[in-house]
Amino acid sequence: MNNNNQQQQQQQQQFESTSQQNLKNPASGNYGAYGNPAYAAPLKCWTCDADSFELCGTSGREIQCQANEKSCELEIRQRQGVIMQIRTGCKSTDACKNNMSNNFRNRNPHYTQCRPEAGYTHSVCRQCCDSDNCVKDPEVVVPDNAN
Repeated sequence: MNNNNQQQQQQQQQFESTSQQNLKNPASGNYGAYGNPAYAAPLKCWTCDADSFELCGTSGREIQCQANEKSCELEIRQRQGVIMQIRTGCKSTDACKNNMSNNFRNRNPHYTQCRPEAGYTHSVCRQCCDSDNCVKDPEVVVPDNAN
């Protein structure tokens, strides 16, 4: 397996691991009275549409999600390694997981959607989490691509 494939697999595993931890951890969840999801307080997600994390932080706002929206989604679009768009907000967990599954759908790293490494012309990476404003701090949900 060449170095590019190994790097792609490591990123996919890190993305999947982070997402699964975020979605399975009830302590990070939004459970209200009695620790029962049926009494959960509505999730709040940082919502923005910007071209940098800094602008997302200053121009975005906290939104209370609808009852069927149990995840916050982060989507990062890059061209030639430059961030073109950062979009965050509420999402149903099924829709968020479906979007995230497209990150590394193809075994060949040249045909996946999430390709933030140098040498690729475009990349779309998505991540899900389920605690209040979890997408506001990109360090929590963005994989380290420096490897």
